[in-house]
Amino acid sequence: MSIKVMEWVWNNSSARDGQLLVLLAIADNANHEGRNAFPSIAELCRKSRLSQRGVRYALRGLEEAGCVVTTLQAGPGGCNRYQVVMDPASIAAPPADIAGGQILQDGNLQQEGGQSVTDQVSQIAPVTVLEPTTNPKNISSPIADALADPIRDDVERVCQHLVDRIVANGSKRPKVTDKWRTAARLLMDKDARTEQQVHTAIDWCQADEFWKSNILSMPKLREKYDQLRLSAQRTKSQPADDGKFDRAMQRIHQRLEIAQ
Repeated sequence: MSIKVMEWVWNNSSARDGQLLVLLAIADNANHEGRNAFPSIAELCRKSRLSQRGVRYALRGLEEAGCVVTTLQAGPGGCNRYQVVMDPASIAAPPADIAGGQILQDGNLQQEGGQSVTDQVSQIAPVTVLEPTTNPKNISSPIADALADPIRDDVERVCQHLVDRIVANGSKRPKVTDKWRTAARLLMDKDARTEQQVHTAIDWCQADEFWKSNILSMPKLREKYDQLRLSAQRTKSQPADDGKFDRAMQRIHQRLEIAQ
C-alpha cells in the first residue's frame, strides 16, 4: 500500500469516474514508485465498486491514456502486474551498465549519441507489455477467455434477442450480465452452434408453453440446448437429425420475421 502514490493520483492524474477509482485501487497495491501492483480483477472490482466489465473498460482507458502499464501474467500465480505511470521516463529507462552511457548530474542517462534516455523515452507513448504465456493452464477458463475478448457483436445480438423475447412473453426484463455473455460465447464457440441456430433456438423455446417459463437466461439456454433440440424433434415426430431440427427451427424463425 502506498499513500504516496495514491496522493499523487489525487493531485496529478487526469483520470475521472471509474478510471479514477480503478487507478486508486492499483495505487493502493503499488510500491512508492507506483510499480509492482498485483491486484486481481476481483480485488479491483471490490475496491472500485465496479463490475468486471466496468473494470476492464477502465483499465483499457487508463492504458490508452498512458496512466497505467499492464504486464500480463507477470505477477504471483500468473496475475497481471500494473504500474501507475507517475513519470513517463520510468517506464523503460535502462540502467547505465546496460545502456553503455553515463549518468548526468540531473540523473538522466546520456548515450554516446548525446541524447539522454529520458528525452528518448518521452517521445514514445506508453504501451501495454504483452509477455508470452508460459503456462496456458493458468488462464484456460471461461472467465479468462471472456476477458481476452470482452466485446463480441454476435454475443450481444443473441443476448439482446433473448431479452426481447422474454419481455415479449410478459416477463420482467432480465439484465445482460458477464455470465450471459460468457454462456453465449461458449454456446457458439465451444458447442459449435452458429449464431443463426442460437437465434432460432431462442424463438422456438420462447414460443413453447413449457420452455418459455424455464429458459429465462442465456446460461440456462446453453445448459438446456440439447434438451430443446430433442423436444423439438419429438414435437415434429422426426428422427433425431440435427439437420432437420435446424431446418425446422429455421422455418419457425422465418415465419416470425414475416409476422413482424
